[in-house]
Amino acid sequence: MTIETVSFTERVSGAAGSACRVHGTGTGATYIMDVFSALTSLLPTLGWTEDSMNYGACGPTGMATGFTKGGAIGLLAVGWRPSANANCPKDQPISMCPLTPEQKIYTVTIQVAEQE
Repeated sequence: MTIETVSFTERVSGAAGSACRVHGTGTGATYIMDVFSALTSLLPTLGWTEDSMNYGACGPTGMATGFTKGGAIGLLAVGWRPSANANCPKDQPISMCPLTPEQKIYTVTIQVAEQE
């Protein structure tokens, strides 16, 4: 896991500044539960309000959403890709690739910035 300060542009308003980013990677064996659902359930209990209308996205290999709390915005993204040794067919959807948990490489990123 890494924690760092990064450049940040809020895509709805276009405001720019910096954010604190927490980023982790692991395999399906590391993340044995649905990390996205766990975090989207946890953050409201900590006072964050989800804004999936403005920041939500979903696809076959990941999901993203945004949260607000006071003057802060938090963006959550969880995605995965097959490992190099997975040998997924290039002519088929990713859902057709039989993967073991160890062959799914997950990334979990949360960025938090002050809104202006």
